[in-house]
Order: sequence, then C-alpha cells, then structure tokens
Amino acid sequence: MQNEDEIDAFPVRDGCRISCRIYRHAQPQSVLLLLPGFGLSSDDYISFCERLVKTSPTVVYSPDLRGHGKSQGAPGDVAYIGQLQDDLNDLLMAIKYRHPGIPLVLAAHSGSSSLAIAHLAAQQDSAVRALYLIAPVFFGYMEFDRQVKPAYRYIYYGRYRCSPHENVASQFNVNQQFRYSLKRHLIAAVLPFQRKICVLQVRRDEEQSWKKYSFRFLQSYRCPHLQSALEKISVPVRVLVGAEDEVMLPDAVVSTLNWHLAPDILREMRCLRGMGHFSILAVSALLVSQWLRMTMAEIDGERQQ
Repeated sequence: MQNEDEIDAFPVRDGCRISCRIYRHAQPQSVLLLLPGFGLSSDDYISFCERLVKTSPTVVYSPDLRGHGKSQGAPGDVAYIGQLQDDLNDLLMAIKYRHPGIPLVLAAHSGSSSLAIAHLAAQQDSAVRALYLIAPVFFGYMEFDRQVKPAYRYIYYGRYRCSPHENVASQFNVNQQFRYSLKRHLIAAVLPFQRKICVLQVRRDEEQSWKKYSFRFLQSYRCPHLQSALEKISVPVRVLVGAEDEVMLPDAVVSTLNWHLAPDILREMRCLRGMGHFSILAVSALLVSQWLRMTMAEIDGERQQ
C-alpha cells in the first residue's frame, strides 16, 4: 500500500524545523530525498512524488528549504553562508537514521542541483549512494542561462567591449520575473557585514508579491568551484534535461557534465525533445523509477563482489 503521510518536521543544528512531506511504500527498497527548485516548495512536487511511489518500492522525502513552504526560518535569508549545506547534511543524517540499511538516493530539480553537487563534493563519506539531476541549473553561473540577463550583459561588455550573442529561444516562456542588483552584490561581496542585504527579487507572475533573497542565501545555494566539485563526486550520477528548457541551455549543461564527471560516474544522460524546465516533471517520475531499479541492481552487484 502506498500513501502520503502527514507532513513531518526535522530539527536541524540551530533548532530550526525543516518541513518535509513523506510518501511511503509498504516494502521500500530505497529512500529518495528530493530537493526542490529555487523558490519552490514541496507543494510543487506532489504529483511527481505520488507517481513515483506508485511505480517504485521507495520512500520519498520532499522537503521545504529553510524559509520556504512550511519550514521555519527567515524567508530568503540564512544566518551564515553554508547554512543550507548544514541543513542538508542534518536532514540526510536524520533520514538515514530512520531507514538503516536501505540505500539513500539524492535527487534535485533545477537550482537545488547546486546544493546536491556541493554536498557530494564536500562530503566524501556521505550516506548518499546515487545522485539524480532533473533539469539542473548551476546557480550563479550565468553562462548556462538560456536568457541573457542584464547583469551578464554588463559583465560581458566590461570584459570584451561588446554585447553577448543572444541564445536560441525556447518554445516555452519563463513566467517567473527576476530583479537582480549587481551593485548590491558587489557591496555585499566586499563588505561582510552587508551580506544580509537583498540582492535578488523573484515572483512567479505579476499577481504575486516579490520574494526577496539575501546575498548570503544565494551564496549558500550556489556551488563554488563547480568544475572541481563535479570532479570530486564519487557516486553514480544520472541526468535528465529538456531540449526546450526555458531556464538553462541544455547543450552547455550536457557538455559540462560529460567533461567533468568521470565516465564510470556519469551513468546516464537523457535530453528529451519538446520538454521544458517544469513540464519535464510530468514525465520524469517514470524514468526516475527506472533509475531506482538500476541503482538497486548496481548496489546488489557490489554486495555480491
């Protein structure tokens, strides 16, 4: 029998409680922690998680990041750079404690791919046995963005004294609106006591109010030294991108992962035609279910050696 449990909350090291939806299977063979995309919450992944537990013997944990959804914490801010990583470490330890002996898989959608990559690069002894990236966004690296941002134009012009080329547009529109202050970013980067200032504002559409994010929150969300971090990952990685992704350039992401993940680490890379950054979630549950079966077969093979 599969069902969605009541929403649970996990305390992390500073006492903040991280809200998490749990989707159970009667006889789980794996546990999957799904990190939400930037500015999203567990509410946005209900359909995905429900489909996944119906097609795979797994328990799915779908959390709200600090300050999002039903989780405690100041919206769009952290106490220090690296606090989101600490939250992830504590959450993984708590989940592993609940499910001893069952393989733990880390999955990430969109910008939370940066969190997942940074964790596995820094924690070589992590309990995570595999990493799944769905429409990954390398947060803070503007060269991967499908739509050229004003800040990128400014930086590019300052470096080359010319404007950057426009990328081929996606068939999907980006409904989210962004306001990023390069001036505030530079101030916070130079003056540590200013790192709590807002540098980014985001809203889903014109009817919603703007959500504000501080410099230190964005730096906690970002994976520093992306290329070297990818090279440090030692668990199997599987990746799914949409050819029409409206947020990032799939070709750039695919090339970067192919180059910096070792061949025995990057187990599968799929680029689906006609799929966008969010529409890909509608079809990804079935593929993730297949990935879980392959991951379990690989782990069973290791045990028999």
